[in-house]
Amino acid sequence: MHGSEAIGPNRSASRATRLGCDVLPSAAEIDAFWERRLAVLAETPPEPRLVPAPEWSTDAVHTSRVTLRSAGGVDVCGWLCVPRHGPRPLPAIIEFPGYDGAGQPPIGAAARGVVALHLAPRGQGISAAHYHLPEGQQICLGLESPQTHYYGWAFCDAVRGVDLLESLSEVDARRIAAQGGSQGGGLALALAALDPRVRVVAAAVPFLCGFERVIDARSDPLCRIARALATPGAPTRERALATLAHIDVVRLAPRIRCPVLMSIHDDDDVCPGVAIAAAFDCIPTRRMLIRYPGLGHCGNIDFARRAWSWIEEHW
Repeated sequence: MHGSEAIGPNRSASRATRLGCDVLPSAAEIDAFWERRLAVLAETPPEPRLVPAPEWSTDAVHTSRVTLRSAGGVDVCGWLCVPRHGPRPLPAIIEFPGYDGAGQPPIGAAARGVVALHLAPRGQGISAAHYHLPEGQQICLGLESPQTHYYGWAFCDAVRGVDLLESLSEVDARRIAAQGGSQGGGLALALAALDPRVRVVAAAVPFLCGFERVIDARSDPLCRIARALATPGAPTRERALATLAHIDVVRLAPRIRCPVLMSIHDDDDVCPGVAIAAAFDCIPTRRMLIRYPGLGHCGNIDFARRAWSWIEEHW
C-alpha cells in the first residue's frame, strides 16, 4: 500500500511557477467563448432515447442505453443505471471514460442507491458510431482554433448528460455529482466549471490540465500535440496554446462553485502532477488534493473509496 498526502484548502499544491504567454486569451474572452458555445447547445433539443438493456440489468438495477443529441447535431451515447427500489427522488452521478473511451454501465454505483450515468463524449466508446474520431487523436483535433477543437464540443456533451439527469423524475436535481479518472477527471472538472447544477466533483489524476506546462511532454497522448504541430500547415505553437487555453482546466477552474476532490500520482507522466496542481490551485471553493507517492498512471482503489465518501458528504 502506497502512502498518501492530503492537501487542504489553505495550501498550494503547485511545485512550479506559472508560465505566461502574451497570445493567451483573457478570462473574459474564455467566458465569452463558453457563453456562445453553451448557447449553441441550448438551441439543440436533446431528444433523449432510452432503450432497455436487460443484459446489463439486475434484480436491483435497471439499465438502459441512452442516446442524446448534443451541440452541432451530434449524437452521444451512454449507460443509465437506475435503482429499482428505494425512496425517490435519488441523488445522481455522471461519470466519464478515460482517454481510450472505454466504459461499462455503472451498475455498482446504482447499487449504492444513486442514479448513475456513464456518458461517452462524441466519437468515443459507445458513442463511436455517431462521430468519426481518429483513434487517440482528440487532444490535437482542431488546434488551429477554439471553434474547431474537439474538447470545445466534448464539454458540451458532458453538459447534455446533466440535462438528461435533471429531466428524470427519479433524480433529485439538487444532488448531482460528477466523477472520472484521467480524461474522465478532466471532463468532470470542466463540467463543474461550466454547469452550476453539478454540486460535487471527484477527479482522479485529471487530464486536460496545464497545457503550458506539458505541451512538450513525451508521454502519450500529450506527445501527439507536438507531432501534430510538426506537420506541414499546422498552427504555430502559440496559436495551439491559445486554442488549448479555452479547454484547459487551469483556466476554467476559477468558475467552479462546488467542493472538489482530486488526486496526483507522483510518478505519473501521462497526467503530470505539476499540471494537476496548477488546476487545483485555481479552484476557489472547498477542495482537497491527495498525493500518492510511487504511483504512475493507473487505477487507485484507495482514491475510489475516498471519492465516494467525499461525494456522499457533500450531496
